[in-house]
Amino acid sequence: MRRGRGAIWSGAVWRAVLSIACLLMVGGCLPVERPPATPSPLPAAPPPPTPLAAPAPPAPAEPPRPTPTPLEAVAVNKRGVHLLLDDGGNRWPEEVWDQHLAWAAKLAGHGGYVVQLIRSNDLRPEVWQPYFDSVAREGLVPIVRLATYKDLPHQWWVAPEPDPGEKSYRSEADRFRRFFDAIVWRAERVVVTIGNEPNRPDEWGGAADPAAYARYLRDVAQAMRRVSSVRPVVLNAALDGFAPSRDGPGGASFDAERFLQGMLAEVPDCLELVDGWAAHAYPLGPFGEPPGRQEFRIDDVRPEATPRSAPAPGLPNRGVNSYAWELWKLGQLGLGRELPVYITETGWRHVQSQVAASLDVSGATVEDERFADYVSLAFDGPGIGWTPWNVDPRVKAVALFALAGKPDEWGHTNLALVDSGGRIVGAYQSAERLAVVRPGPVARRGLDVDGGR
Repeated sequence: MRRGRGAIWSGAVWRAVLSIACLLMVGGCLPVERPPATPSPLPAAPPPPTPLAAPAPPAPAEPPRPTPTPLEAVAVNKRGVHLLLDDGGNRWPEEVWDQHLAWAAKLAGHGGYVVQLIRSNDLRPEVWQPYFDSVAREGLVPIVRLATYKDLPHQWWVAPEPDPGEKSYRSEADRFRRFFDAIVWRAERVVVTIGNEPNRPDEWGGAADPAAYARYLRDVAQAMRRVSSVRPVVLNAALDGFAPSRDGPGGASFDAERFLQGMLAEVPDCLELVDGWAAHAYPLGPFGEPPGRQEFRIDDVRPEATPRSAPAPGLPNRGVNSYAWELWKLGQLGLGRELPVYITETGWRHVQSQVAASLDVSGATVEDERFADYVSLAFDGPGIGWTPWNVDPRVKAVALFALAGKPDEWGHTNLALVDSGGRIVGAYQSAERLAVVRPGPVARRGLDVDGGR
């Protein structure tokens, strides 16, 4: 009995277990019924459901934006050299001009500057076209000094010829314009300086005349604006910062301050026509002192002259930064913008010379080795008592005077050694050192480094 009840109970248990297992297996195959969620009130007009398969429409694409090209960092080359292929009294044969330009490229480096005067009685495009082609081929920037011509018996440059019966110089100015338009310009930039040290009597027909020069500057600058073949960067004529103010039989001379005042009294807006300021930043001595020696000084030897007041400290009008005073004076006289500076002449006179008694012996006190040191200091410093040209953002170009003039006239100034026909046969040791051109400060390519408008 006991065994029978046990068997019956076990069968019942197994039947129950099997029933539960079947239910569980079936439940795994059927959807699970969940209790309904509490319904939310529906809006009166429900929006139709968005099909899940339909993506949202894409937003309108923005117009493509140009990707700015990063400007390449480049070194600014301010170095230059003044040529004397024609100095008004001597003219080297044209067959040696390429050699002079090749040496200028050694001294100035690619992108450096080269200065050469062109006389008003030598405006022959067929002669000067090969010169400008060579300048471009050497990678140099031409600075053209517009000159008149020399009165050799008096050893002065004649004053420009005014228009008949007038005070203007439009005819002379238009001759320069036609010359520029006849040249095929291959250089990227062309700089023009209108005249040279007109506050000296020997640069203006024996007697300096600020009013006449102001009219000449106005007319020639306006003519340069009409040149169609190139857009020249127009400069004034650099002034002689060592010239005194004096009258008398030696010819009228003006210090820079009086000359500028006389110019603006005649043509108040004449300096509004220039793009930059030409300066002759010669060292003290002149031509012999180190860059750190500078001073403010005006020599006015007229009997009725009154002493001039000095400007603020740190503004020398003589020395390698003499242009600082000139820019300050321009502001005092009403010019509302600071002009970029092009030093079209500077340098030292060395003791060594092919001709010991050459005409430039006065002030020739610098030994050859010290000459190169002074030039390097003036460009790169360290500047104790002066601002090195390479770190002065106002300075765009500095041309050493000069490469290779006639040795019996420029023996203590020349950087190169030349024979009687003008062929370069070597160089002074200082020039050999300077031929390794160091870069200037870093700039960004594409910026206006000329100051041209």
